[in-house]
Amino acid sequence: MVSPCVSAPLFGALLAVSTIGSPLLGFAALFMLGFGLSAPLILIGATQGKIMPKAGEWMNWVKQGFALLLFAVALLLIERVFISPVMLMVWALWFMVVAMWAWSWLGKGRMLTQALGLIAGIWATCLIVGAALGNDDSLHPLASLTAVPVLQTTAGQPATSNATDKTVTTLAELDAIVAANPKVLVDVTAEWCIACRIMEKNLFHNRPAQMQDWQLVRLDITETTADSKAILARYKLFGPPALLYYQDGQLVNQQVGEIGRAEFEQTLTALN
Repeated sequence: MVSPCVSAPLFGALLAVSTIGSPLLGFAALFMLGFGLSAPLILIGATQGKIMPKAGEWMNWVKQGFALLLFAVALLLIERVFISPVMLMVWALWFMVVAMWAWSWLGKGRMLTQALGLIAGIWATCLIVGAALGNDDSLHPLASLTAVPVLQTTAGQPATSNATDKTVTTLAELDAIVAANPKVLVDVTAEWCIACRIMEKNLFHNRPAQMQDWQLVRLDITETTADSKAILARYKLFGPPALLYYQDGQLVNQQVGEIGRAEFEQTLTALN
């Protein structure tokens, strides 16, 4: 769930190095990555701290701001696994605290901090209204007011799951389903994959109308087995998430990584 901030650039550098296959270029890339990380420390040390800002009351205010940001990180991690309107109320409380913190600044730039506090207060109000409407997306708390058509169940409620949805763990099971259905959407997922949970929430919680004719199959590779390794090998994947689009038994599109709602709907529209 959490890793050092260097993980993303290091992974990118290692991926590029493994793709190029040149030991010399790989050494140069990793050396420059390490040099870039250490350059600010070298600069501060060489100037003996002269370029550092002076201590003062503003540092206590900044310290409080970073504390609020750490709370926000905790809420972001919780929100990935706990999808509920309750989270909107928790976020509203956080934004109210931010609004009071920003409004309380009495130093220079008070007009700017008051504007920040006012914006935070307005957003907190939107979150409260969104929670009252039953929404669960903190980035779009009022989404239900301008909602686009979504796939409905027989009871008239937005579809979150379907009796025809299938979950498989082997290529043999997947191939059988692909052969029996003209349109199959394969969601390569795992229980430990946080991005998969986000996609489940954004793409399949309220399904777009374009999914009407598609058979959804969740290809679960939670366990590291010979079958899961074979799945990754066939589709040349490092791991989940990934979306595979089959039409008439043929793989017509493959999307790797976290996919947004707009891109997902555009892909379905193009294939339909």
